[in-house]
Amino acid sequence: MLFRSMNTEARLLSRVVKDRNISPLLSNSVNESWFADEADRRLWLFVRDHFVKYGECPSEELVTENFPTYKFVDSDDNLDFLIDDIMAKRRKALTVGMIRDAIDAIEKSNDHEDALLKIQRGLVRMEEDGLSQSRDYDLIGDPMKRWDEYLERKNLPNGLRGIPTGFPTIDSATSGLQKGQLIVIVAPPKTGKSTLALQIAHNVHLRGAVPLFQSFEMSNNEQVARYDAMRARMSHHRLLTGTMTDEEEARYKFKLENLAKMDHSFWLADSGAASTVSGITSKLQMLQPDILFIDG
Repeated sequence: MLFRSMNTEARLLSRVVKDRNISPLLSNSVNESWFADEADRRLWLFVRDHFVKYGECPSEELVTENFPTYKFVDSDDNLDFLIDDIMAKRRKALTVGMIRDAIDAIEKSNDHEDALLKIQRGLVRMEEDGLSQSRDYDLIGDPMKRWDEYLERKNLPNGLRGIPTGFPTIDSATSGLQKGQLIVIVAPPKTGKSTLALQIAHNVHLRGAVPLFQSFEMSNNEQVARYDAMRARMSHHRLLTGTMTDEEEARYKFKLENLAKMDHSFWLADSGAASTVSGITSKLQMLQPDILFIDG
């Protein structure tokens, strides 16, 4: 029983059952992957399923009836500490494993792309396992900070809290694009939604933000031509067919030269590698854009 006495997971489950309080675990997205020991994993699934079905944590007597060989561990530590301890250890273990896999890919096959993919998958797994930091907010924690934020907004040009889209009507309704927002553009087919989204991405890029544009409608080659025509304000058809006027050619070259001088990226996602939620998450972790656009 020496191992179990040092097992944080067992101490956590023992406190949950003895206190009959599972809420902190659910709010921190605890799942079976958090428990390395098979006995702890089975007990967690039993406790969770019992709570889902009956709305309460099972009693110690009920657990003992179903798991007669399970030994509870005495611990004076509170649940929050035990959860934080497990999360810290799991983050460390996953980080070390992720880095080790990436190093092995480089050393064994000199495959840097595979190394990056292993890091991406590790970050996605960390997110899926509920190991990201909590975003819970205490309203009474620092209320005067909100007064300072109001004063900042009061002095903002045109009342914009976020990045301007370049469209005054949209900016007036949204106060600009802000962190944490999900904005959906809804309209009938073939009415310009994709063009509008790409134009907004272009506008925010000019403002210094880094966009990531994921299209399920066009390939990246098609998107590049479309973007260049938009940026240079010229005929998309004449760009594709090589029939631009001399003035358009000069303007196109000038825009490309200016684009080369910019010091922040504008990413077009590889639709093949970012066609799922986990794939897009990997791209976000790797490229770290300010704004994500999904067209499709």
